Amino acid sequence: MLRFRPRYLKRYSKIADVLVRHGFGALVAQLGLDQALDLRQRLAPDPEQPVTRKTAAVHLREAIEELGPTFIKFGQIASTRPDMFPPEFINELAGLQDSIPPAPWNDIQAAIEAELGRPLTELFLVVDPTPIASASLGQVYAALLPDRTEVIIKVQRPNIEKTIETDLGILADLARLAQERLPAAAAVDP
Repeated sequence: MLRFRPRYLKRYSKIADVLVRHGFGALVAQLGLDQALDLRQRLAPDPEQPVTRKTAAVHLREAIEELGPTFIKFGQIASTRPDMFPPEFINELAGLQDSIPPAPWNDIQAAIEAELGRPLTELFLVVDPTPIASASLGQVYAALLPDRTEVIIKVQRPNIEKTIETDLGILADLARLAQERLPAAAAVDP
């Protein structure tokens, strides 16, 4: 049986679930995550799920977006590696360079208020809850100070440090597993 960092088990399970849901159950099984996380019953396709006509490249991009900032950054890097990925994957992952779904406004508002120690209504006349830009690690908002000065608020995604630390540990474990269990991975030294 594989050994995982116990504090990361919930996240390992989430990652495996997302991969399975996006059609990468065979990869999950090859890495041995199905047995280690007792996912065997979830590897079979759900008969209730409609069959989609999405390509594997689209499913990979969607899975990466769902898994969050660390995986998005990994996907952005992967999109620059035509030596490692086929063109359809490079093209799909390139979309991660410009269109990252934003974190929910309520989470962002709470992060701003926690950082600045006061409610937004005391700090700004107006804050537009629609981000000007959304990236893998943060988001940018337009705001108006009480004196009507226009400002930009740049906010890190909530809990980003912990998320990145956890995901980097998991990615290191998955790279080790891929190196051990996937013959094609040995050639690229994940």
